Amino acid sequence: MLTRKPRAWLIAMLMAFVAQHPAQILAGMTAEEVKSFEEYKVKAERGDAEAQGIIGSNYNFGIGVTKDLVEAAKWYRKAADQGNVYAQNNLGMAYKSGEGVAKDFEQAILWLRKAAEQGLVYSQLSMGRAYSLGEGVEKDQAESVKWYRKAAMQGHAGAQHHMGACYALGQGVAKDEVEAYAYLNLAGITDEEARKNLVIIERKLSRDEISEGQKRTRELQREIERSKPADPTPKKASREDELIELYTHAYGCSSKLSLSDLRQIARFEKLQADWNAALAPLVKGLRDPNIMPEDWARTAHLYLNEVEKIKVRMAISAAQVEESKAKATLSQISDLNNQIFSAWVEIRQAVSSGDSDAYRRAGVRSQSLAQEKANVAGPILRRLRDKLGDKAVEGALEREMRDLADKVGM
Repeated sequence: MLTRKPRAWLIAMLMAFVAQHPAQILAGMTAEEVKSFEEYKVKAERGDAEAQGIIGSNYNFGIGVTKDLVEAAKWYRKAADQGNVYAQNNLGMAYKSGEGVAKDFEQAILWLRKAAEQGLVYSQLSMGRAYSLGEGVEKDQAESVKWYRKAAMQGHAGAQHHMGACYALGQGVAKDEVEAYAYLNLAGITDEEARKNLVIIERKLSRDEISEGQKRTRELQREIERSKPADPTPKKASREDELIELYTHAYGCSSKLSLSDLRQIARFEKLQADWNAALAPLVKGLRDPNIMPEDWARTAHLYLNEVEKIKVRMAISAAQVEESKAKATLSQISDLNNQIFSAWVEIRQAVSSGDSDAYRRAGVRSQSLAQEKANVAGPILRRLRDKLGDKAVEGALEREMRDLADKVGM
């Protein structure tokens, strides 16, 4: 039987690749990122508000410069004072979380409100939450609904989900389960949790009420299309065009991705999330002192069967991508997954047989593979940060990317 010591030692290494996007990926930076930072810094020091906001994000995420949340907040403020809507949002979120500045809900609301009033959907959503929870403002459910509605009418699925919940509970509005159904049905196009709540509401409604809710969903869609509120950023031709541009940049493609390639990349990324979810119980089991090694080995066999199926589907998606650079990147990640899977099989065999030396060898191998995979994924994540840093609130870039991937129907 293996001792506890090598088990703890192995886990310390394996956790690096179980996390979907480890923060350590951002530790390195390219010469291109440093040069870009220096160029924007010159513009920012001359008073360019957009450049100041970008410099704030550089400091916030450590892109092209050492991460420094105090400097990030300083530059966000400079841009926010000039009316830059993203900087106002980011400064508000900094005050809300206490990152780079002392936590101050009132200051958070001051800046988030400024951005929300300019039409930034993320700030409108934050204002809805603030009034719902009473953070920095007196709790006011009707005011919360006002801000959620503004964000919902810009097509934000999370805000639409909140609207559905408010109507279902009669929170800030008169209770109306048909209206709740309509908002949840609309949000459920891309929001899995909204789909779950839609099922709950649907059970309470008659066929006629469901039909009315579906009709109201279509009306809301038309209202959203007609309203088209002023957007502080230029409109993309479509959501799919936005995603194509985003992923083309993220994967460093030499030519624009096709819609078919985009769909395969989105599928690959969602499978990667499934891969991580399937491996997580194995790590948790190794860390649990109450689980005997032989019991873990038997359970691991079942999880590894699922991981192998995911691995095959990822390889199929990678093979169907046509753009050369994206295909090469996905194929490299897929190949590393194959090797990581083999390392896990070896770990299971070592645990089952009680072979500590084999256990250590497999652990060292998995550590090396994890670092190699992080090196491949690192530039992709940094480019995503570069594109979405000003838009991603509460550090939720990974959730933002899953939502974006969902938009293409994967």
